[in-house]
Amino acid sequence: MDFQPISWEIIAGASIVVIALSSTYIYKKKFRKDFLETLYLESADFKSLPEAGPDSCFMGKIAKTKFAAFLEPNQLLSHTLIGGSANSGKTIAAQVLAEEALRSNIPVLVFDPTLKWTGFVKENRDLNMLNLYPLFDMKKDSVQSFNGNIYTIEDPMWKIDLEKHCHPGEISVFSLHKLNTEQMNTFIENNIQNIFQSNLCESTKIRFLLVFEEVHRLIHPSGVEGEGLIQIGRAMREFRRWGIGIISVSPVLTALSEVIRANINTEIQMKTSEDEDLKAVELRYGKLISQGVAESPSGIGLIQNARYNRGEPYFVNFRPTLHDFNKLENQEIERYASYNSQIEGLDEGLSVFKKQNIDIFDMELELDLIRSNVRKRNFVILTTYFDSLKSKIGGYEDKIKKDQISEEERAILSRWESEKEKELKSYEDELSKLLEEKTEELSKKEKLIIKRKKEEMEKIKHKRERVEEEERAIMYKLRNAGEELEHKSQVLNLLKKYQQQVRILNNEVMKKETKKVKTNQEKIKNRKIKQIDRLMVEREKIFRDEREELGDIEYEKALLEEEIENTQKKLSAIHRDKELILEKDRQIREKEKELVEKIKERIQNEIKTKKEFRDKEPTKEKKPEESQRKEKELNQKLKSRIDEREKLSREKRKELVNERDSLHNNLQKMKKIWGDIISKEKEIGETQEKLRWAEKEKTQETASPTSNNKNMFKEKLDQLKNVKERLEYQLEEIRQEVEIEEESRE
Repeated sequence: MDFQPISWEIIAGASIVVIALSSTYIYKKKFRKDFLETLYLESADFKSLPEAGPDSCFMGKIAKTKFAAFLEPNQLLSHTLIGGSANSGKTIAAQVLAEEALRSNIPVLVFDPTLKWTGFVKENRDLNMLNLYPLFDMKKDSVQSFNGNIYTIEDPMWKIDLEKHCHPGEISVFSLHKLNTEQMNTFIENNIQNIFQSNLCESTKIRFLLVFEEVHRLIHPSGVEGEGLIQIGRAMREFRRWGIGIISVSPVLTALSEVIRANINTEIQMKTSEDEDLKAVELRYGKLISQGVAESPSGIGLIQNARYNRGEPYFVNFRPTLHDFNKLENQEIERYASYNSQIEGLDEGLSVFKKQNIDIFDMELELDLIRSNVRKRNFVILTTYFDSLKSKIGGYEDKIKKDQISEEERAILSRWESEKEKELKSYEDELSKLLEEKTEELSKKEKLIIKRKKEEMEKIKHKRERVEEEERAIMYKLRNAGEELEHKSQVLNLLKKYQQQVRILNNEVMKKETKKVKTNQEKIKNRKIKQIDRLMVEREKIFRDEREELGDIEYEKALLEEEIENTQKKLSAIHRDKELILEKDRQIREKEKELVEKIKERIQNEIKTKKEFRDKEPTKEKKPEESQRKEKELNQKLKSRIDEREKLSREKRKELVNERDSLHNNLQKMKKIWGDIISKEKEIGETQEKLRWAEKEKTQETASPTSNNKNMFKEKLDQLKNVKERLEYQLEEIRQEVEIEEESRE
């Protein structure tokens, strides 16, 4: 087979696309994570949240913190409404509250059309749930099953007896999965009215808890609320004074009536995508809170209670359940239904005996034991209790037959006999079903084992063929690797991938193959592996040499940067020298002014003395010759002195002027040199930018740099060296000129 190498342009384009997509995904994910963390922390005021207490309900943790979240049990008395989309954790949040109520010995009655609440009678064994326990400071051995009963409702007129179904710390699940919308409405309506008519005493503490799962199912397809939903709204207004709390669960909260939402003190909103619910949250709490509700992961919900967090909402990460959150199997639910139907039949029979004034105290005790064992899932003992109670009832049948028996009692007895026959048939059917299922399972397992063996043999054959084909492809690409240097990086990457695949496939084949494999094939494989290892060693050598060359270039670059810093320090020294020269020039000019003023003063003083001398001379009197001669000598001396002083002042002026001109020329030279230095600094900056650009290109290149890039780096280094030498030469000239000027001034 001929393999054409993939062009580097396609690989580069694909890699850029993958990097861009992954970077945008990571950025969005990080931004979303940071936004949610800040929102969770800012929304909670930890001082105004409930603390741990002996009766506190542990809900979980404040979102993205280590602080535990609690709820007081009496807050359940003011009713709770839980909403959220599918798989958001709304049912688990309701089950957590129900668990805490059961642990506080509060009875719980559940109206469940989904069978999700039937797992309360079993412990949690789900590994995914158990792995979450340490995050909430929970131990894995703290799993718990709760005592209770599961009633499959088929008759919508069936009524709940609160005395028989409300037991402290026990749950009663009324499964409504066999009823339609109309029947569910009638069942809930009748039972809520039954509670109204039971004349309960008022209570400030919670007496029992009602849970309504999937409340939106009570709404008719036409959008009209059913009678059951209307009665739930009525119950929320009235039940709290009798100590009855209500938890309602629905995916859409805005679909419920205002009566229900107005009588709620605790509202929990899990993640949702419903526009109406999000708009309602935005109107009440703001856009950021609604965005947090929409983007929160499953298990985290917004909770609002007027007593907590100053009445503002905050986010809670609800803990995993202690019971099995999965629903029970159909066989177990049918077993509960059969036991409950038998208990009802026995109860009706005992009521008939009571009317005949027969002592049934022992039989009532046995019936209560049966009920308690059903709630505790002690199904092994139930058969003995049922048999003993039925034998006792059979003993009383003869007495009842002798007396006058009403038609209702005869119907009940016939019902007992029919139920006995049904039970025997049901047991036989269950045994036959179990045998058939086991035989079917065994046959299926045998078929699966045979299929798996065949599939494994076929997989081994296909893998052998793949190994041979891949080995040929590798050898072909190894031959072309030396000729095509442009595709060196691609070939190396392919070698890595194929080497790993070859090793993995060789290991799998060597494990499953028999010992009849020939020694020649093993030698060929070892030889090929050695060739591949040799190529890998050569590749590592090439990479090592290229890294060393890049290290030398980086070292030279660091030296250049140090030299540039030194030149900058020298330029700062030149600045200081320039300032000193300017100060000296100013001092010389001041001295020149002082000398000129002194000379002027002296000349003026001499002129004054001369005038005074002339004034003292007598008028029109002839002086003697000696006095005239002395006067002439004095005048000559004065003139000579004045001439000498004028010469000296002229010479000093010339010197000062020359010195000033020389300083002026030096300053002009310094300005020119300074301009050259600034231009050189700009060149150095441009070269630094070029070096940075070259570094970026070097990092972007996946393969090693080519010879052209190396030549470019060397040329740039040579240019920088020439610039450095020129600057040093100019600096030395400037220093020499400054030293000469200082010597001349001294």
